[in-house]
Amino acid sequence: MSYNSTIKQKTGICIDCLEQNNDETEKNIIAKRCGIHYKKFRAEVSKSRREQKGEPTIKNTAYKIPNATPKRLKQLALYRKKRGPYLEANPICGVHDCNNYSNQVHHKKGRTGTLVHNEKYFMACCGICHPGRIHEREVDWAKEHGYLLLR
Repeated sequence: MSYNSTIKQKTGICIDCLEQNNDETEKNIIAKRCGIHYKKFRAEVSKSRREQKGEPTIKNTAYKIPNATPKRLKQLALYRKKRGPYLEANPICGVHDCNNYSNQVHHKKGRTGTLVHNEKYFMACCGICHPGRIHEREVDWAKEHGYLLLR
């Protein structure tokens, strides 16, 4: 382990390496330990200090923020039921001048609230047109042709 410093690094024998496997090779040391054992030593010191303060020893054990609310999970479940039949009914990409098979559903008005499962604003797209032409490269063109609608 090396650090950007003008202070000369100390070399010596790691006390932990010496105890574990009688390794007496000279290494760069910090607080009488090689880089690997120094990291383990600092982790143990930090853990014991947290225990003394009464803090939890494992970080981030508190509340986990859910990915979606129960209401949104119901909306997404309904969308998943509608998505498959919609793609079967519309097997070709709906973008002008594209004859690829569709494998994605584009939401013309977005996916907020109940728009996520409103088939009125669905459009079948291929994996090339949907991210590339509609959302990234040709956004103005997509708005002109009605592929992106204002909310």
